[in-house]
Amino acid sequence: MYAHYRMVGTRERMSQSPSRIKSTARVLVVLAVLTMIAASLSLRVLPIHDHVLADGFVRFLGNDAWCHMRLVDNLLAHREGRIYFDPYVGFPKGQDVLVGPFFDWIIAACAWFISLGSPSERAADLVGAFTPAALGALLPIPVYLLGRHLFNPATGLFAAALIAVLPGQLLLRSRFGFADHHAAETFLSTLAVLMLVVCLRALPASPRMGDMQGSAYARLIHPFSQAILGGIVLGCYLLTWVGGALFVLCIFIWFVIQFTLDHLYGRPTAYLCLIGIPFLLVALLMVRPIAEPLWPLRYQVIALLGSVFVIIALGVLSAFFAARRTHRFYFPLAVIGLGVGILLGFRLLDPELLSSILSKLGGLKADTKGLSVFETRPLLIIDGRFTLAVAWEQFNISFFTTLTALVVLLLGVVRNPRPDRTLCLVWSTCALLATLGQNRFAYYFAVNVALLSGFCCARFLELAGSLAAWSARRKPAKPDLSASRHRGSITDHLRPRDPLGVAHAPPPRGRLLAAQGAALAIIIIAVLSPNLTPALTVAGRADGPSDDWHATLTWLRENSPEPFGDPDYYYRYYSKPPNNAVYDYPDTAYGVLSWWDYGYWIARTARRIPVALPTQTGAGEVARFLTAQGEQSAVGILDELGAKYVVLDHLLPIWQLPGRPDPVGRFGFVATWANCESQQFYETYYRREIDGRLSPVSLYYPEYFRSMCVRLYTFGGRSITPRNSTYVVAYDTATGRDGQSVKLIRALRRYPSYPAARLFVETQDDPKLRIVATNPTASCVPLESLGRFALVYQSPTTVATAPDGSTVSQVRVFQYSPD
Repeated sequence: MYAHYRMVGTRERMSQSPSRIKSTARVLVVLAVLTMIAASLSLRVLPIHDHVLADGFVRFLGNDAWCHMRLVDNLLAHREGRIYFDPYVGFPKGQDVLVGPFFDWIIAACAWFISLGSPSERAADLVGAFTPAALGALLPIPVYLLGRHLFNPATGLFAAALIAVLPGQLLLRSRFGFADHHAAETFLSTLAVLMLVVCLRALPASPRMGDMQGSAYARLIHPFSQAILGGIVLGCYLLTWVGGALFVLCIFIWFVIQFTLDHLYGRPTAYLCLIGIPFLLVALLMVRPIAEPLWPLRYQVIALLGSVFVIIALGVLSAFFAARRTHRFYFPLAVIGLGVGILLGFRLLDPELLSSILSKLGGLKADTKGLSVFETRPLLIIDGRFTLAVAWEQFNISFFTTLTALVVLLLGVVRNPRPDRTLCLVWSTCALLATLGQNRFAYYFAVNVALLSGFCCARFLELAGSLAAWSARRKPAKPDLSASRHRGSITDHLRPRDPLGVAHAPPPRGRLLAAQGAALAIIIIAVLSPNLTPALTVAGRADGPSDDWHATLTWLRENSPEPFGDPDYYYRYYSKPPNNAVYDYPDTAYGVLSWWDYGYWIARTARRIPVALPTQTGAGEVARFLTAQGEQSAVGILDELGAKYVVLDHLLPIWQLPGRPDPVGRFGFVATWANCESQQFYETYYRREIDGRLSPVSLYYPEYFRSMCVRLYTFGGRSITPRNSTYVVAYDTATGRDGQSVKLIRALRRYPSYPAARLFVETQDDPKLRIVATNPTASCVPLESLGRFALVYQSPTTVATAPDGSTVSQVRVFQYSPD
């Protein structure tokens, strides 16, 4: 009797083992994803935590984070909603707030909830600092689910592990303190793609409308409801980034391609209308009410409406051709004809709108001024030369595995155009193209890199199992009584097959585990581990306002007059002037001129009105002032801008650091924004050494020292009489290895005074003579004092000592007096 019950119990345990193994596998997967989330959160918070929370204030990273926190300050102060026009930026006109409101709503809602309805500025700051890190840490969840649904669970796990540690733009923009909307963009766009994939997988096996009965139609309720939820996610994404029409375009391209492929392969296409129309219409209903105050959203409205129209038209065309049994290749021709017709219709009805849309697409490629901003430079080009350095820094070896996976995915789609994998292919290709145009879009492409690299890792693991099986083929197979114990595990998709694809008995379990263990070790060493050191470097990158900048902004807030007369005006709700008129500022209002990087710092911390902003608004005017060659022309620019204070820091002029042949500083970028060439102010010459090699020498022209940037920041507006700092260079021109013309120094002679050097040049009949200086802090020309500018504040830290013994602080504030 005991033996009978024992046998029965054994049978019950054997029958229950597959479900138990499935449950255990699910638990292990959940634990693995939670571990990745914890690791991702730690990476985004711990290395930068002390820098962000220092000296009693929250030091937000970057520049745009200060814009969002300024908007959150205002949003929490009243119940009229988020502002879409802000007079505290862009003096003397004010500026439209051209950022989506959803990210600000998240921070304000969380701060309001945590503070029980009475949020302080400190509470809002802490929530704002933590929000991007939380969104970045949660990203492994949708990435795992995408990898699992698109390929297999192993792909999802590898992809989730990669997205947690990938260095580059995504990690940089999802750190603690980086309160910008980019982390929300990436999370919501990934979630929107996941919802589309879930809709596709939830469809009935044969979604041909004419062949389905009532029960089949009932099964469409689930994918239809999933499409509505996906539309809500898409709407949240579009309300986060005003440029989200590019993502809509990506989804639109996929719909067109999938319609065409399904029709060519003789498959039903009605399911695309079933999920596409509610997916896009729900997002449209969410975006349309905000498109009036936030005018860039009109491009999203047009993209959504146009996509819905085209999906309906393609569905009708597909049904028409299928009913008439026309040749399948007529459908692509009809699609091309429809596209040409839409473009012609746009050109006839609203050519300005069409031109505006095309210019937005062309904006993915940076212009000359955009190249002066690192994040808008192409991924594979630096200084006009092809390089993989930035791609390697962003993604490491995963960049190359991603390109390989894209080719494999393309071949798979050609053989069998599964809609979910076609979506992955189109989405990844669009993200790659955007990143090649501007490397900042790498925070989107990072998700695709993780997914496709995870796919390669899973295939490599599968190949290891297949090779282990192939090596064991010649041995007589033994019955594997434990095979049922592994049924239902997350590695079922790795079931060994020989190179010809014929299934065979699995190899001994030990050999299979050894082969896959070795493959897993290779993946960890070659793909995952190389990201850790650069990820820690990126995560700990300290930026944002320095202590000197914070002290300067605090001084400016406490010692300069209120521009609106009332400090509480900072919290008011502002209406946009009608008909795009200039904001009616009071007579007490004035601007603060500084480089555009610091505009939002000034608006949020000093609560004064900057002239230039990180949107590059006012950058040209500020650059013209900084490169102006005379006080009269410079004050004309200030009078036009209505600026009363000029704030300059040590990053603007040129510095010659020991051990570095090339000068450092932003003055070259300033010249570019002023529509000048940096060679007008300074240039690199070459001196031939005894051994024949050429060594670079930086020489500075009188125009550099006459610029307002140098006269104010470096010399404090004082009069300067050069003493033994004036040189005359004689040079020849030659062609360098890269084909560019270079200047070779024949002679470089120092003169005791500028008049002596000038007299020598004027008496020589040699056009290749120039007056120069070898030190960017020692002028080669005399300079008059700037009587209308008074140095009213210097930050505590000294960064240099001028030749006359005066010290130069990190940040200097000058007050301009028009009279």
